[in-house]
This record gives sequence, structure tokens and C-alpha cells, in this order.
Amino acid sequence: MMFTAFLGIGSNLGDKPGHIRAGLQKIAEKAGRLKNVSAVYETEPWGVSGQDTYYNLVAEIETPLFPLQLLHALQQTEHECGRERKERWGSRTLDIDLLFFEDYHFSMDDLTVPHPRLAERNFVLYPMAEIAPGLVHPAYGLTLSRLKEISPDTGWIKPLNLPADADTACS
Repeated sequence: MMFTAFLGIGSNLGDKPGHIRAGLQKIAEKAGRLKNVSAVYETEPWGVSGQDTYYNLVAEIETPLFPLQLLHALQQTEHECGRERKERWGSRTLDIDLLFFEDYHFSMDDLTVPHPRLAERNFVLYPMAEIAPGLVHPAYGLTLSRLKEISPDTGWIKPLNLPADADTACS
């Protein structure tokens, strides 16, 4: 059995394009087939100040993993790419969030699906609306395009044109 999931991927430390590319590569190895990947967007840090800007994208994957198995694979990928969890919303080499898993809507101690704050964050909404504009959020009953239009996030966001030959940054 295969499932469709959407992942938010970001970096604001070191070789940001390289970390993101390496993360996508490892996701394809550990979690499933990449079906679609948005453009990379540069954004200001969300929830904190004094950090470098983020590079963010959204990837759609097809995975045989159940939600908690997928979460574990994503956290392992973050760790392999140098992620250290020191503070909430702290800078990171690689951050991977499970945004959607099929049309599931649930909350557990370790995982809430859809991601509980995705409708408040342009760095998720813009790339999500790019690759899945008609996807309906199961809790809000609104498409991603509509959620982007009514987003309360006032932070800036801009698409980037990154070189296709960026080296991977983690092994």
C-alpha cells in the first residue's frame, strides 16, 4: 500500500541549497518516491528574530510508510544532515515537517496531521499552493490556494532561482 504525503523542507544554516538537495535525496532513499517538488522560496525567520533567512520548499512524496514511520525517517534524515534540536524555532541545517498525510486529520503525542500551524505560515502556503493548489485542508475545508490568499502571515517571501548543480551538504 502506498500513501501520499506532503513535506515542508527548510534550511537556514551553511549551504542551504546543498542541505535541501541532500535532504530530498535522503527522503527518496528512506521514505519513498518524490512525486513533485516546488520552487525554493527565501523567507524571513518565523517566530524568532536575529537568524539568517530560510530557504524553503514543499515536496510531495509517495511512501509505503505509515505516519509515525515516516516521521522517524524524516527525523533520521534531519539528524544525518547535522540538525541539532537545541531550542524551539532555532536555526537548523535541515528541517523537515510532515504537513499532510493523505487526507488524515489526527493528533498524537508525537505527531499532528495536518501540521497544526501550516495555515499561518507563508513559507509553507506558497510552495504548497504552487504544487497542490486544489488540495483541501481537512480541518478548514479550504483549498491551499484559498488558505494562501487569507494567510495572516505578514512576513516576506520570494521565489529563488537556484543552480541545478548544487552539491549535497550532508552524507
